[in-house]
Amino acid sequence: FYMVYPLGLVKAFGAEAASDFSLGGLLMAQQSGGIGSTFGLGLVIGGLYLILRGYIRWEISVSFLVGIFITALIFNIADSEKYAGPIFHLLTGYTLIGAFFLAPEDSSSPANCIPMIIYGLLAGILAVLIRNIGAFVDGVVFAILMLNVANPLIDKIRPKAIGKGV
Repeated sequence: FYMVYPLGLVKAFGAEAASDFSLGGLLMAQQSGGIGSTFGLGLVIGGLYLILRGYIRWEISVSFLVGIFITALIFNIADSEKYAGPIFHLLTGYTLIGAFFLAPEDSSSPANCIPMIIYGLLAGILAVLIRNIGAFVDGVVFAILMLNVANPLIDKIRPKAIGKGV
């Protein structure tokens, strides 16, 4: 059990510090972090339960995780000594809480399908940008709050009906 916040360790010492944490350890809460954010397996099970029961829409959660993964992968490919890999970013910090409990919250997330995907992707991208470039160690909550402000504009994006005449 490490008493060091994994994202803080990587931010201070580079991607090599991520090798101190195993995948199983990140899933089974063998690291320090915010309350409830360290037990990755429990968060995934809880999130899948909410999706299967219909309490949250899967589009926001999946697109948020895809946004985190792709952006972290791009950073890792650009400089693998400085930026940790995408799996590390998916399992640390508030990523899983953000994906399953914060971003898809009904009162502040989009109501339409295409805006949900855009909202999730942008929140994931912004979270990794804040983590890697910004001053904050974990930018998930801040990224979701910023996208909540932009939500009324994002929710106005609607594709045109196919076959509808002008």
